[in-house]
Amino acid sequence: MASGTEGSITESRIAAGFLLRLSMVAPVAVVVAALVAGSRGALSAIFALALVGINFLIMLVLFRQGARFGMVGVMAAAFAALVVGLLVLTAATLPVAKAPWMDLPVFGAVVILGHLAAVLVESRRVSGRLGDGGLRPWKVVR
Repeated sequence: MASGTEGSITESRIAAGFLLRLSMVAPVAVVVAALVAGSRGALSAIFALALVGINFLIMLVLFRQGARFGMVGVMAAAFAALVVGLLVLTAATLPVAKAPWMDLPVFGAVVILGHLAAVLVESRRVSGRLGDGGLRPWKVVR
C-alpha cells in the first residue's frame, strides 16, 4: 500500500470504483429481491446494500490508516475491518430483524453476495506489492 497523499488517492479511487459498481448492480439486486419476496424483499435488499457499502467504506478507511504503519498495519487493519464490519452489521440488523418490512433470508443473501462480489471485484484490481501505487490497470499489457 502506498502512504501519504498517494495512498489517499488510491483508497479514494477504490471507493469511487466500488460505489459506482454498487450503484449499477443495486437496481438489479432490488428487482430480483422484489420478485422473490415482494416489497419486503426489496426493502431488505436496499437495507443490505446500504450496509455493504458502509462496511466497504469502513474497510477502506481502516486500510488507509493501517497502511501508514507498513505491512503489519495493513494486516492489523484487515483484522480490525473484519471485527468492526461484523459489529456494524450486527448493530444495524438486530433492531430491525423482526420489523414487518424485513425479510431475513433475502437480507442475508444480499449481504453475503454483496460482500463476496465486492471483495472479488476489488481483489482483481488491488496490487499486492507495497511498492506499487496500489492499483493495477484493468487490462494487463504484456
